[in-house]
Amino acid sequence: GKTDSGAPKIAVQGAESREVGEREFGSRVHLVDLGEKREITLIQTQEVGRKERDKRGTSQVIDCLFVHSWRYLAAVSGDVLSLWDTERGINLAEVLLPWGTDEATLEVLRAGEAYFLRVKGEKDAQQAGYQIAPGKPDKGEKN
Repeated sequence: GKTDSGAPKIAVQGAESREVGEREFGSRVHLVDLGEKREITLIQTQEVGRKERDKRGTSQVIDCLFVHSWRYLAAVSGDVLSLWDTERGINLAEVLLPWGTDEATLEVLRAGEAYFLRVKGEKDAQQAGYQIAPGKPDKGEKN
């Protein structure tokens, strides 16, 4: 299905994590067009692998949301905030949070013309905000 603007009706479905073996973890988000009843893309938010000792919090996607439109998706796991381009299926940015958590919420804030992503952890002191800024690819990266 399409909306009046021509964009597909999209929902995030099944943020999942899986444990493979004893100490291997990973997570992914499925983007599904509800009108067409088909998966549009699969975003691998955490590669399946051994959990590093310094990894804090869960590998599972705790919260995710669209930023501005369905084209950009922000997702937070135990200690990582990432921003994805859903059309191209690429990770635009990834930030290590200053703390680890098993519960968090994610929201988009606006101040004037600037947009921010705010992550709130399970404890009151666990809050972090990051400005969303347009960037240019590195010289070695292809467009």
